[in-house]
Amino acid sequence: MPYPIEHHISRQENDDRRQPGNPTGVCNGLEGIVAPACVPIESVCDMVNIPGTTLYMGSIGRVVQSWTNEVATLTERRGQRLGCGHVVFNIHEYVTPTGVYRGVGNQCPYCTAEAVSLLNENRITLPQAEAMSLCCSRCARSCHSCGRNNLCARHVGLVDAPDAGGSISLCVDCLATWKRRRLWHTVVAIILAPFVDRDRLAQPR
Repeated sequence: MPYPIEHHISRQENDDRRQPGNPTGVCNGLEGIVAPACVPIESVCDMVNIPGTTLYMGSIGRVVQSWTNEVATLTERRGQRLGCGHVVFNIHEYVTPTGVYRGVGNQCPYCTAEAVSLLNENRITLPQAEAMSLCCSRCARSCHSCGRNNLCARHVGLVDAPDAGGSISLCVDCLATWKRRRLWHTVVAIILAPFVDRDRLAQPR
């Protein structure tokens, strides 16, 4: 479950989207989906909060009446673009006959560190930092070495592991360690090549 991002910058409280009776501002900004000739009758707001963040997603709309007395409901879906680059509209992933709809996945520690750094430099806002630290359910990854399962596809690399029956996923730290070990075994193999059978050094341990 995502955790709040901590920072030392005070949040701006005079957001134009926040109005009395609607402190989050998630149902404002409907003017763009209501035709000028239509009269708004009722507002419809079905927004959910991503746990541990100030982010909302879902659908908003209005019931409107035209000049011919026809009543219609205009709905707009609103999602969040996460750090992996994908836009999600639901907390949980679900599958329908038309395809798979992504949900919110992990809060990657590497993405969180990058987001906090940009936030502390005043280069992004708090909601942008929270979205940047998350990845969708299809981009969630885990590390086969250290066992961490809160990673994203951008900070996990695949390496060949014949002993494991194929490729395995490694996080940034474990991948760096694996590369150092492979380089060390390569150097040792080159130095000892004239004296040791090459077949014994074919696979690094």
